[in-house]
Amino acid sequence: MSSQKKNVSAAAVIVCVALCLLAACFSLYFSITGFGSIVSAFSAGYTDTGTFQLKVLDGSTKKPVQNASVVLPITGKTYATDVQGQTPDISVPILTDSRFDGIQKQDWGGVCVIVYADGYIPYALFDMQVQPNKKRTGPTVLIFQKGTTQTDDPFNIVEAPERAWVNALVEKYNPKPRASSAK
Repeated sequence: MSSQKKNVSAAAVIVCVALCLLAACFSLYFSITGFGSIVSAFSAGYTDTGTFQLKVLDGSTKKPVQNASVVLPITGKTYATDVQGQTPDISVPILTDSRFDGIQKQDWGGVCVIVYADGYIPYALFDMQVQPNKKRTGPTVLIFQKGTTQTDDPFNIVEAPERAWVNALVEKYNPKPRASSAK
C-alpha cells in the first residue's frame, strides 16, 4: 500500500476519533455551563451505566484476534482482546438520545467503539446499543487484514435500533386507512 493511502487511512481514523471526543467535550461543557437545553436536543445526559463484552474476529478466517485494541472515545479507555478475541466486561455511561422522546422514547444508549489491530484495517462502530443495568454479550466485530479489501479505509458501521423499537415506531405512525364513506 502506498504511503499516501496509509496517510489518508490514518487521517480518517484520527478525524473519527476527534469528532467523537469533540462531541463528548461539547456535551460536558454545555451541561456544566447551564446550556443543557442546547445539548438536550441530542442527549438527555448520563442516566445510568451498561456493560458489554465485544468479540473481535478475523473477517476472512473467523478466528479470534488476540491483542486487538478496543477504544471507547466516550471514556477515553482502551481494552485488549484475549485469546478468544473477547474484551473483558466493559462498563460505560449510557448517553440517551432525547431527540426521539416525543416520537418513540428509546430505553438504551449508544456508544462509539473503535477497533485496531496490527496488520488490520481499523473498524469504527457507531451507536452500539447498550442497555441500562444490563450486560450485552457482543457484538462480534469482523476485521480484515490490510491489503485484502478494495481499500484500506477504516470500516465504519452504524448499528440500527432494535427491531421491537422500529416496529413500534412504524406502527405508531402508520396512517390508518380512512373508513370509506357510505354512498
